[in-house]
Amino acid sequence: MKDFFVIADTAPENRFIELFKNTVRQKAGNLSKEQLSLCGLDGSGIFVLAKQLQNPWMKAFLQLDPKDYLPKISCRILAVGGSHDIQVPARENLARISELTNGRATVRNFEGLNHLFQHCTPDNSLNYRIIEETTSPEVMKFVADWILEKQTK
Repeated sequence: MKDFFVIADTAPENRFIELFKNTVRQKAGNLSKEQLSLCGLDGSGIFVLAKQLQNPWMKAFLQLDPKDYLPKISCRILAVGGSHDIQVPARENLARISELTNGRATVRNFEGLNHLFQHCTPDNSLNYRIIEETTSPEVMKFVADWILEKQTK
């Protein structure tokens, strides 16, 4: 994904698809067509990803640096992640959030969950559409308890 973000940020629009395909060949050339499809990195998936990364909102989002904003937040902060999230590595991001908020943020890394907080294994963490669970009950309970905690104080 880091390579795709660099392409989105620097490449001319008319070369996006070509550069995305080259990156997939270089980084995931050992995957079967079925595996590439499951990860959304087949022909149509690459096109969709390229279009998403060309979106002005996405470009602004990718250029935003949380270190410029997190230290200024004065309200309560909750940051959660999943250990099998390959889009946003939880351990690194949660540690950085804690650091930038001087430990004021409540951070929690949920073991065995993907980006959508679904239970998964590392090899199927991107298969959002075939995992039947929408969001794990323990994440929903944790967030609800965190919200209610404020009301009782």
